[in-house]
Amino acid sequence: MKDHPSWKQEGTVSLWRYTEFPKKFGGWHITANSDGISSLLALLQLLVGTPGAYRTVAVMPPSPAVLRVPNFQKGDALWSAPAKWRLQCTSEDTWQFPLELEPATLTVGGKFLRQLEAGLRGIPKGEGDFGIGLSPPLYFWWWPRSA
Repeated sequence: MKDHPSWKQEGTVSLWRYTEFPKKFGGWHITANSDGISSLLALLQLLVGTPGAYRTVAVMPPSPAVLRVPNFQKGDALWSAPAKWRLQCTSEDTWQFPLELEPATLTVGGKFLRQLEAGLRGIPKGEGDFGIGLSPPLYFWWWPRSA
């Protein structure tokens, strides 16, 4: 099964990884505006009921204001961002999020799915600066007011 037809992305989602000092800030980093978070949470609810289905999310590169939230190298650290992010859910405790950019693909299920949903729900509340998942992890950052 391919794309899930009953979902349309809204809002802005930024997903990136730093390309220098991977031991310090390795893995993926995410933030989104409120509409983007709502859209991602709705998508995950659709996908969890259809294991094996996936959907592709358009990703915006992180703005300078977004990069100042983690403030790695004072916001000037080198980074790469995919243009698209493929999400897929499984019924097992799964976390697979390789560092390949195109397409960036997260396969998630079980306790990791619950952690992902909780992390996303915290972003509009200003929560962040923590990671979930196995290597490589996904780090959550609050959406900057000036973005």
